[in-house]
Amino acid sequence: MNILIFTKGTRQTGMGHVQRQLVLAGELAKRGHHVDFLTYSDTPGLKRIGDWIGTSGHDIELIAVLNDDDVARYVNHCPYHIIIMDIEHGPKRRLLEAAMRYDHKTVVIDGVGFAIEDQKAIDDLVDLQVYQSVGLNTEAVTSYGRTKFPSNQLIGLEYVIIDQSYLDYRNGKLPFIDNTGTLISMGGADPHGMSVEIAQTINAIPRYKPVKVVLGPATATSHLGHRNQWLGDSQVIIAPNILAPLMASSIVLITALGMTVYEALCVGIPVVCTAWSEDHEATALKLEALGAITYLGQWDKIDWSKLVTFLNAMQNEYTRQMIGNIGMRLVDGLGVKRVADAIEA
Repeated sequence: MNILIFTKGTRQTGMGHVQRQLVLAGELAKRGHHVDFLTYSDTPGLKRIGDWIGTSGHDIELIAVLNDDDVARYVNHCPYHIIIMDIEHGPKRRLLEAAMRYDHKTVVIDGVGFAIEDQKAIDDLVDLQVYQSVGLNTEAVTSYGRTKFPSNQLIGLEYVIIDQSYLDYRNGKLPFIDNTGTLISMGGADPHGMSVEIAQTINAIPRYKPVKVVLGPATATSHLGHRNQWLGDSQVIIAPNILAPLMASSIVLITALGMTVYEALCVGIPVVCTAWSEDHEATALKLEALGAITYLGQWDKIDWSKLVTFLNAMQNEYTRQMIGNIGMRLVDGLGVKRVADAIEA
C-alpha cells in the first residue's frame, strides 16, 4: 500500500512526533509498503526527516509545504491508500475532511501530551486512533458529550512507538557500558532553556557526575553558541539520532515529559521529569502514580529539593533496579509492531 505520513517538529512542539513516525515508517517500509512524508518547510523536523531518509535505504519522498492550507490541498488531491497524521493537538476537522476525498484510510496518532483540540472531528472522521499514553485527556472526550470509547480507538503504553535500539539495550543485545553519571535531555527543543539551570545544579554535586547534556535538534541556536559558558565541564551532545546509548551509559535521566520518558522506561533507566504545560503535567502525574517516574512540577515551578532527594536515592543500585523494572513492565518496546498491525488490519 501507498502510505503518507503527515507530521511536524518545531521549536514549540519538539521532535517527539517526528521521531516516532520515523520509527513507524521504517517498520511499514520493512513490511513492503511505500511510505512518503509530508511536513512543513523551514523546520527542524524537515531536516530530521530528510537526514533519516538519506540513510534509511528506502525509496521515500519528502514533501515540504508552507502552511496548513497547503497541507489540506495536498491531502485533498493525493491518491494514497492510508494517511497517517501525528501533530500536536491532533488534526482539525478541515484537514480530516480534505483527506476523505479519495476515500483514504485515515489514522491519527498522538501521545496525549498536548490535549486533543477537536476530539469529535476525530471520532467522526478517522478510521483508526492510536493514543500512546496512560490515558486520553478527560476534557477532550467529555466536551461534546461522548459517553463511550469508539471501537477504533487504541489507548495505552503498549502502543508506544520507539526505536529498536532501546529494546536491544533492554534485552541485553547491546551492552550497558560505563553505567555512571547523570543524563540531561530536555526534549528536542528545550523551549525554556532548562538544560542550563539543571546542569549547573548537578555539576555542583560531585557524586552526580559525570553530567551528560543532550541538546536536541530543535534547541534554540542561541543555546549552542554559549554552551561552554553555562554547562561547565558537562559533556555536551548535540542532536544525536538516538538516545539509547547515552541512557545505557547513565544511571538516571532528567528530562521533560515526552517520547524521551517512554524510551527511558523501556530501557529501564530511572526518570525524573518536568512538564511544559498543564496537559503534559496531567500525564506526568499519572505516570508518577504508577511509580514509573518522579515528577518535579511544571518547568517554572520545579521542586529542586525533590530532584536532589531523587538523585540521592538513585545512588543505590537496588533502588534503581526496582524503579527501572516498573518502567520496563509498562513499556515493552513492541508498540511499533502493534501499531503497524492495526494500520494493516
